[in-house]
Amino acid sequence: KRGSMILKEGIKYNSLTEEEKKQMEMVWEYEAARKALDPRSGDYHRDIAGDEIFSYIFNENTVDAVLQDLMQTLSEALPSPMS
Repeated sequence: KRGSMILKEGIKYNSLTEEEKKQMEMVWEYEAARKALDPRSGDYHRDIAGDEIFSYIFNENTVDAVLQDLMQTLSEALPSPMS
């Protein structure tokens, strides 16, 4: 359910693994370049809000996991057709 939590709460840098932090730093480099920020102005860091996730991150395995979670949640919430 970690994927669901990320969609709700976003990505918090301090809660990431070292590998995930490296990936997040690549996102920040992309943002800094896109915004034409002066690299001498210091590190550019921020968390990514839940509603921004798909603007930055697209991973086929993650999308599959989110869709599976959604389908399972829906199937548990809807009445069985045999009822």
